Amino acid sequence: MKVTIVGGGNIGTQFAVHFAEKDHDVYIRTSKPSCFSSVLSIVNHNGDVIHQGKIKKATSSDKEAFAINNYESKNWDASYNSGLKKKSKKQI
Repeated sequence: MKVTIVGGGNIGTQFAVHFAEKDHDVYIRTSKPSCFSSVLSIVNHNGDVIHQGKIKKATSSDKEAFAINNYESKNWDASYNSGLKKKSKKQI
């Protein structure tokens, strides 16, 4: 299952690790994607890794984070703009 987590703070990252650990395709929508590596870990107070998972991508792009597949990602803008054109024609 594809899971998109909005927000890369402590709680969002915790959710991302748990979903990734269960082999879900995890995308994190964050304002600072460069702060993330593809493998995320949760460590306990002793520094031991207690949970770890590999995410697909951390991105600041809504298009990448919310698209269901590559086709949809590439056509996101075209379909959105098409919908705007249809609405504007009806309003005239």
